[in-house]
Amino acid sequence: MNETALAPPARIELLAARAGCAAATGDIVNFTLLLDRLESEGASAERIASLALVSFTQAVSAGDFAVASLLRRRIEPAFAGFAPAANATLRGAGFALGLLELQEPARPHRAELAFAAVRRGFTADLAGGDAAPPLFWEALRGEMIALHRTGRAAEATALGRAMLSRYDGAPDSLRTELAPPAP
Repeated sequence: MNETALAPPARIELLAARAGCAAATGDIVNFTLLLDRLESEGASAERIASLALVSFTQAVSAGDFAVASLLRRRIEPAFAGFAPAANATLRGAGFALGLLELQEPARPHRAELAFAAVRRGFTADLAGGDAAPPLFWEALRGEMIALHRTGRAAEATALGRAMLSRYDGAPDSLRTELAPPAP
């Protein structure tokens, strides 16, 4: 197919479809090249970010940190200032970014911010006493690990206990870990 004969919107659709196929088959090199082409063709930043966020999350979930590292620059703008992750895609990618930041070379300060973005995204939707979903608790646990790795164990414990008192649904392992010491 002669891509140059296509109108720009059609060319963008074709490139996005090819990028989706490349991501689905694990062809990360072609996927990143197609993201670059989408950018040069004028595809919206949101569309490019959406493709990158999903692929990044899949790469981290598969334990393919090398691939995830290649996509990091594409997803980091979605977390500028580490604002609350407002939807499921951002929450999944934020959690994945936190996990990646804890890998070697570890960047626990950045991991803390990524996990906090996920936690704050959920707290924006939850009322006190609501049952928080499992990803909330896993993000909290990741944030606490990152706080411990930056020498802020007391802050980690205080944060964990505050979330346990505010929301229901915490896993028993977290409740046990954060239980006050017996007298």
